[in-house]
Amino acid sequence: MSKEPQDLGRIAREIGEDLAKLWEQATQILADTARDLGMWGGRGGGGGRGEDPLKQLERLADLRDKGVITEAEFQAKKTELLTKV
Repeated sequence: MSKEPQDLGRIAREIGEDLAKLWEQATQILADTARDLGMWGGRGGGGGRGEDPLKQLERLADLRDKGVITEAEFQAKKTELLTKV
């Protein structure tokens, strides 16, 4: 069964709208992550230097649990932070 051209056009528009929404969500996640990862010593608005290492560890665990950073990245930063406690 073939689709009518107008159906295909509507489907294509819907897919485009869905992709635009996903792109906005991904952009927001990246912006939030960039802010949060300011604790890596980079420039950014997220709590970094001067923030309690245990607080940083909690924030990192949250990022790991959300899938923003990997377990390996979490463990590496955890090791670094625990030397400051």
